[in-house]
Amino acid sequence: MTADIDFLLDFEEENIMKFKQVVQNFGYTPSIHLNLSELVTEEKRRCYLQEKNLIAYSFVSLQMGNMAVDVLIDSPL
Repeated sequence: MTADIDFLLDFEEENIMKFKQVVQNFGYTPSIHLNLSELVTEEKRRCYLQEKNLIAYSFVSLQMGNMAVDVLIDSPL
């Protein structure tokens, strides 16, 4: 069983950079070698979703144990 917090973001460059700064201030780091800002365009997100099955961009923290922070790539809305 895992514990995580899922976020839906407006994928604008400024929003992404602010979100990344906030989670890093809480000690979280990306769990994959992909810059979150690469997901600004819908085309790029669709590409990662279809070709790599990337459904969420995850941040992890050793201090928080199993608690991950995920940014959903494909909005269910």
